Amino acid sequence: MECQGLYATQLLRQEHRRMRELFARYESPATDAAERQRILGEIAMALSVHLRVEEEVLHPAARAVLDEGGRELLDEAAVENVPQKYFLIELITSRQADRLFRARVKVIRRHFEYHVREEEHRLLPLLETSGIDQAALGLEIAACREALLAAAAGSMEESLGDP
Repeated sequence: MECQGLYATQLLRQEHRRMRELFARYESPATDAAERQRILGEIAMALSVHLRVEEEVLHPAARAVLDEGGRELLDEAAVENVPQKYFLIELITSRQADRLFRARVKVIRRHFEYHVREEEHRLLPLLETSGIDQAALGLEIAACREALLAAAAGSMEESLGDP
């Protein structure tokens, strides 16, 4: 995903579009089981990174510039992220043969779509009018995202390496 030079709100909307594309490809009848499993790994990684970036970079920066109503939205988002993380853990640790597997994927998508609606219709417009330096925040978000992805790749290499 190209991140350089994007405003924070543009970058987040781009991530939301990418996640929607992944969910659509996962749910497509044309997608075979092996590809579906690979896409699910991408969904889990992308969503996990997205939530962490918001918690570590976006929310603290937004909290510093938003009024009480905006900070209340951030509090709600923090609470809404808890079940999303739980569902992600359940999904990652479950097997496709589990009778609840498909339901987990659907619930994760539903929670994600709610997250996107709330963020794109309520929080991001507040940020766009807040006077926050969106270019600098976009660079921070991109750097955090890349660091999390690099750490995850390093973790994966370690787990695949020789004992």
